[in-house]
This record gives sequence, C-alpha cells and structure tokens, in this order.
Amino acid sequence: MASINQLLQDIEDSPEGPQIAAIFDFDGTIIAGYSAVAFIREQVRRGDLAPRELVELVRAMSNFGLGNLGFSGMMAVNAQFMRGIEEETYHDVGKQLYTKQIARLIYPESRALVNAHLAKGHTVAIISSATPYQVEPAAADLGIDHVLCTHLEVADGKFTGGVVSPTCFGQGKVDAAESLAEKYGADLDDSFFYSDSTDDLQLLERVGHPKALNPSSKLARVAHDKQWPVARFGSRGRPSVTQFIRSVAATSSLVTSFVAGLPILALTGSRRDSQNFSFSLFADTASALIGMDLDVKGEEHLWSHRPAVFVFNHQSKADIIIVAKLIRQDIAGIGKQEIKKETPDSRHGAGTGRRGIYRPGGCQERHPRHVATGGCDEKGGKVGGNGPGGHPYRLPQNGAIQERRLPPGDAGRRADGARRYPQRGRCGAQG
Repeated sequence: MASINQLLQDIEDSPEGPQIAAIFDFDGTIIAGYSAVAFIREQVRRGDLAPRELVELVRAMSNFGLGNLGFSGMMAVNAQFMRGIEEETYHDVGKQLYTKQIARLIYPESRALVNAHLAKGHTVAIISSATPYQVEPAAADLGIDHVLCTHLEVADGKFTGGVVSPTCFGQGKVDAAESLAEKYGADLDDSFFYSDSTDDLQLLERVGHPKALNPSSKLARVAHDKQWPVARFGSRGRPSVTQFIRSVAATSSLVTSFVAGLPILALTGSRRDSQNFSFSLFADTASALIGMDLDVKGEEHLWSHRPAVFVFNHQSKADIIIVAKLIRQDIAGIGKQEIKKETPDSRHGAGTGRRGIYRPGGCQERHPRHVATGGCDEKGGKVGGNGPGGHPYRLPQNGAIQERRLPPGDAGRRADGARRYPQRGRCGAQG
C-alpha cells in the first residue's frame, strides 16, 4: 500500500513541464462517493425528475451496474428527462451543489496530489464520465484548467434530451486523453492517471504511471497483479470502525478533561486555573486520539497580542479540537444564540470562560454593527473565540486587519456584562 508521501515523492521525482500529463478521474478519486447522488436529489427537489422518472432512472442505473446496459444508454435515460430545461440553470445548480455538498467530499490527499503536479508545471486534467455541471466547479476550485467529460446535447440554450457521442467512458476516456496530449504536447507514456475503478482500466493501461486511488476490490486485485501503486484515503467518506471509535473517544474526552480539572477547582478555588488545565488536557488528548498533528506558521502570534479575538470558520467537530490546540487557555466562547440548542461538544462557550456570550440572530443579520465578546478581566484577560458556523467573513481587499484592543476597566461594557467592538467583516459573506 502506497502512502500519500510516496505518491508525492513520485511526482517530485518526475520531470518538470507540460509534456507530463496528470489525469484524474473524479468520482471516488478526487471526491468520496458520487456527485450524481447530489444531482439526482436536486433534480427531485426542483421537480425536474418526477417520481415515475426517478424509478426509471434507478432501474437504468441498476441495469448498468449489473452489466445489462451500457453507459451511453444509462446517460440517455437521464438526458431525456432534462429536455427543455435551460442549460444555464444547471451550471448554476452545479456551483450551488459544489459549495453546499460536494466541496466537503474532496480528499485533502487528492488536492495535495493536484497541487504537486501543478507545482511541477504538468498538464493537469480531469477526465470523467460525469457531466461538466458536476465536475467544472470542483476543477475551478482545485485550479485545474482542463476538464474532459460527458456532454448533453444543447440547442438554443436548452437541453434536447440527447447525449453527445462518444461519451467519456471506457475507450472514450482514452480518446480524450490522447486528444489532450496531442493538443498540449504531452507524452502519455510518461504521464500519470489516478482512478478508483476498473471502468478506467483502458486508460490506466495506456499511461506510464497508473495509480489506483481508493480502488474497488476488483481494481485492487488488478493493481496488485500489475504491481501498480495503490493508496487508500480515509479522510473522507464512511469511517472505518477504528476511526469511529477514535472519534467517539475524542468527543468524550471533552467531558473527562473537564472532570479532571475539578480537583484543581476544589483545592485552589480558581475556576480559571481549573478550566485552563482542562482545556489544555482536552486539546492534547483529543488531538492524539484522532492523530492530528498541526504545523502552524506564525505560532508566536497566538500569544503575542493577548487579550485578542480569534475568528474561525466552524465546519466540523474537528474545529473545536483545533481551536483548543491553538489557543489552549483563557478562552471565552462567542457564538450565535442558536448554538445553545446544539450538542454539548459543539457549544464553543461551554466551560471555556466565566460566561458564554451569544449574539442573538446568528448570521441572519446581514449587516450587524457589533458583536459581543467575552469579558476581559484584570488578571491578564481572556480571549474570545468567534465561530461563524460555516459562514466565512470577507476581509478588506488589501488583506489588512486592523488591531482593536479591548477598553480597560469597565468602559464600553454593556448591560449584560459584555463588551462591544465594531465587527470587521460582514456576516454571511463568502471570503
């Protein structure tokens, strides 16, 4: 089994320049799972796919999986239900689904491979049997300029219900790769192709450096027989039993860590010392359980200007562990009021300061004037942690962030004990 470091070293050892092509399959290779699932759900939600049509499509997909129907035939079944719909609508749908659902499925390891090839100046492309509405938003995010995939027929800006032949499947992928190589002067004998399925066996055999990523059991056997490198990524998709147990243990360590701090509270009477001990213990225990090792550039800035307000983008349960590992002590959490209704491990203010301050309304306010921060005491101050819950803040265009120090004493304190300072970003903006 090859590691991600071995795959990256293979790229580093390869020649520089566009004469080397780096080709990626999409579903199962760049992302965990299948983008078609998100699109079919959206088609049903939008009313583009009636219940009877959904049954017919599922039947066609099942027949394809059993080998009773070709790929082009399956695509023709789906395409007929899209007749008369504006193509631009699906470009918009694709972007929305990528942002809301598909982006989080991208394997960080696959992103690292893409970046490594781009750094070498290779001709990087995605060749997929999926449609451009599924693939192009991901390609744009990854910095990949070349996308070759299956296209649906369009006339006068609307889908006709047909599929452009040949489809990008099997030999069609080989033809697409050879067309790419001819256009950009790449040599496929020196090029890379990453895939998870024996559906791509023809292209895997065509290139000089085939790589089996997250392979099906059938492709894993073929790769073993042909001595192709095989790598499996566990960062996305369904966790293994071991990963599940480690995740549960890491979450549970939040409770046990704060229990461990109770003797300090009992002996010293200092809630602050107790909480600092517990939070640091949780940071080290949880990160060890999930195997998280942070490489932080500019780590000294975490300590050089306290008290301070740290703003982070909350997307997963790992975020609270990362925040704990970085900030470690003297923390007062800030979050939208609705966060109090969530599970204990996601309540950023719980147990991290003298009080949890919550701004009413969450990110529903489009232009909030102020945000509440944790109280800054006279013993050196606490830091506030603001987690906007998946809504990043837009920074000034020049990238500068102005420092705002909290006022001394009781100046500027609100009736509820919190301080106020002008918010630097617009809530809900994409940054």
